[in-house]
Amino acid sequence: MPSTFRNSHIIQKVIKNNNDDIIAYKLENGEIIMKEEAVSLASQGLISGVTIESGDGGNENLKIF
Repeated sequence: MPSTFRNSHIIQKVIKNNNDDIIAYKLENGEIIMKEEAVSLASQGLISGVTIESGDGGNENLKIF
């Protein structure tokens, strides 16, 4: 689990497409980031309250706790 920085972001909303796939996240500051960017930020410890998990086909996903 990555370390969390004092000024890390918090995910406020999960954004899904018509197939119910997660495609983006809305942060506490109102910014919307794509799933790939969210995984990258989380791996750097810049999003708190999440872990990174490997999904189907080796894709990385965020799990919010």
